[in-house]
Amino acid sequence: MNTASYIDAILENVARLLPVRIVHENEGAVRWTAGRAGPNLAKGIHWFCPFLQSIEVIDITVGSLNLGPQVVVTQDGVQCAIRSYLEWRVADVRKLLVVLEVDEADTAVKSICEGVIAEVVSEYPYKALWETTKVRGKARRKIARKVAQWGVKAVKIHFAEYPRVRAWRLFGEI
Repeated sequence: MNTASYIDAILENVARLLPVRIVHENEGAVRWTAGRAGPNLAKGIHWFCPFLQSIEVIDITVGSLNLGPQVVVTQDGVQCAIRSYLEWRVADVRKLLVVLEVDEADTAVKSICEGVIAEVVSEYPYKALWETTKVRGKARRKIARKVAQWGVKAVKIHFAEYPRVRAWRLFGEI
């Protein structure tokens, strides 16, 4: 361990003992008092009582989530592999921290998106997927309604590709 990283480690541990947290422009925070979440904290300096309270700070910048290829069947029976991406951000830090763990947010949002995309794409014929504005708009609105309960905002959804595929099921329909 070099001297600079040793000093950084010491300063980081000392900063944890100080009864103050700084919330930066790209962060959101919640003050916990005796295990209960308080209101969202704005950017700035926030004091707390170290043994009774803590402040949890998370990054709230827009993130991109790769939803990967997903085989879906369109209204006219065409099987296609949709590769999509979701831009999302944390809108309500308190909701996110109380309802979900921050580490679970990606997984939960991804699961909701995959289900909604399969549902929306199945309502359109394959040729209509090329007019992605209507399909994307409907998918984004549905996703936005579902993830809002977690304090997450769906900013934009992108459909990167949707080639025809042939999917085989080994053990019958699921």
